[in-house]
Amino acid sequence: MNETAWNSFLKEYNNELLSYEEVVEGLSPALIKEGWLGYTGATEKEIVRIEKRLAIKLPPSYRNFLKASNGWRFPSTFIFDLLPVEKIAWFKEQNQDWIDAYVGPSIDLPPVSDEEYFLYGEKQDCCKFRTEYLHTALQISEPGDSAVVLLNPKVVTPDGEWETWFFANWLPGATRYRSFGEWLATERTNCRKLLKKLPKTEVKKYATAKKPVSAMKAAEVARRGEIVLALESLESFAAKGDFYAVASLAELYAFFGQWDKVMPNAGRIIANPIAVGPGNVFYDMVKLLGRAGHRSGEWNRVIEAAEAALKANAKCSNKAAAKSWDKIFRNLIDYADREGKPPHELVALFKLPYPDSMENMSEKELKAWYQNAIKIADANPHLKKDPDGKIEYCFNLAKGYLEDEAMRLYETHGKKFRMAWQAAEYVAPIYVRRGNPDLAWAVIQANFQKWWPVGYSQVAPVVLLTDEYLNTLMTPERCQLILSTPRGPEALKEKR
Repeated sequence: MNETAWNSFLKEYNNELLSYEEVVEGLSPALIKEGWLGYTGATEKEIVRIEKRLAIKLPPSYRNFLKASNGWRFPSTFIFDLLPVEKIAWFKEQNQDWIDAYVGPSIDLPPVSDEEYFLYGEKQDCCKFRTEYLHTALQISEPGDSAVVLLNPKVVTPDGEWETWFFANWLPGATRYRSFGEWLATERTNCRKLLKKLPKTEVKKYATAKKPVSAMKAAEVARRGEIVLALESLESFAAKGDFYAVASLAELYAFFGQWDKVMPNAGRIIANPIAVGPGNVFYDMVKLLGRAGHRSGEWNRVIEAAEAALKANAKCSNKAAAKSWDKIFRNLIDYADREGKPPHELVALFKLPYPDSMENMSEKELKAWYQNAIKIADANPHLKKDPDGKIEYCFNLAKGYLEDEAMRLYETHGKKFRMAWQAAEYVAPIYVRRGNPDLAWAVIQANFQKWWPVGYSQVAPVVLLTDEYLNTLMTPERCQLILSTPRGPEALKEKR
């Protein structure tokens, strides 16, 4: 697709996107009024400068797209920003942990054959992808819904197009396309199928709104630190039956210490586990109910919420999911019956029915396993070129199994870790357990803005209240600090 064709395509796609409810509810009124989701096109000089920096020649469909619009807002249902050319970078530069999570488990698997790999469209199996290509992939989008768009220079068509990947951590693999142009054309078709069209009069309401016009926008306001406005809006949406607003309210009221308001909101969510998408939102609601029992002493209300969820779950048509949820609800009732006392804490409500194969290893066996894993990492050519990434990879291997080694790596190198919040979430409880709560809070305070929501209803790192060690740190003043400070995507936008 040349630049002229891109201009025509983007003009039409822009008008379609601005008619979808799910798109306009995520945009600012000013941008809706402007009526253009793109940007001024990049110049040839700007593109060549980045090609020299990366030592590559960008594929033609993507190159011409950049000339038509240097980036794009809301190109698909799961990707919210395509990067301007000056910000594109190798995927490994910021996401080595993400790469390791896929490459490590695939080491012992048989290679993917050409017959399996070079299938596109409906016949494609997203599991049949080559994880080794992640090391050399070019990231051209911001992380959207835990997903990115990647260009793969290892697969190039005769006319110079690079294979394009939609890669998400909730997929077992990657959905692949022959070119960037094919990916975006497919996303346009998907939007037509999946998104709800609004009349022009309704779109205008979004353009003139003074307050958040959706639960999604209200959650953004909450993460921005404007809590009073967020609460007012979320209460309104929740009253109309918006479950995303209900989940956000449960989190906010927990940080306010208003556990009497946490329980009915969290109870509504667990009675409908699929109402808010990502499973970790459901798990957070169950844990918040457990914490509400401790903080309020009203264990009878926790039992009532769990029993109501059991009753609703009995009507679920997905028998496998219903069985799993049923076990969780009964664990919660048992937990409330014993008023949160041993033998299990909140995390045990979700204990897997099968054991971790490493749980029964001796310390000597664990150290041998770790040393072998380090040897494999030493042989990885991509980690050899990325010493900081290798250290963080070793930290992730050690955590959960070799605590002292993980802490040593964090204390020596933690400031360079890319997955800063995930690391802080691991080490801070250990500091509390070892009798150093001040250091634990210092780690949390330095990193909580780097927390990132998985679902848009999530407005704060709930683990601070549900973890048995971290919750001891959370005074009302510290809870207020968390709520009033921009975090997640909103912290990133503020820095820009």
